[in-house]
Amino acid sequence: MLAAAVASVLAWLLAWAGQDGIVQATAASLAALVAGALAWRLMERDALVVAWDGQRWTLSGQPGELTVMLDTGRWCLLRFTADGGGVRWWGVSARAAGTAWHLFRVAAHARRTLSPTGRAHGSS
Repeated sequence: MLAAAVASVLAWLLAWAGQDGIVQATAASLAALVAGALAWRLMERDALVVAWDGQRWTLSGQPGELTVMLDTGRWCLLRFTADGGGVRWWGVSARAAGTAWHLFRVAAHARRTLSPTGRAHGSS
């Protein structure tokens, strides 16, 4: 998506500057290739491990709070706020989650309530 946006903007700028179609197409293609390669290079390659133990979420071993910001049914945008600070955003798809997708979504959407002792716990 980033590559397409960069290519579109560059093609528009070249058209505005009066360049012919072949120059626009060549420059836009090269810009898309560079932007795509850069985005791929900067992508996180380490798998994130999200776990719910019935009381607490962890992200790759770090405890915190998980919030579903957007859920399309097949893809979710998540925000993880680590205990002690730090926020991490990422998207997860049904395809990437595999057979755990349904159970993950159920746990992620479960309401959290306070027990009589003041400790947070999940409830449906």
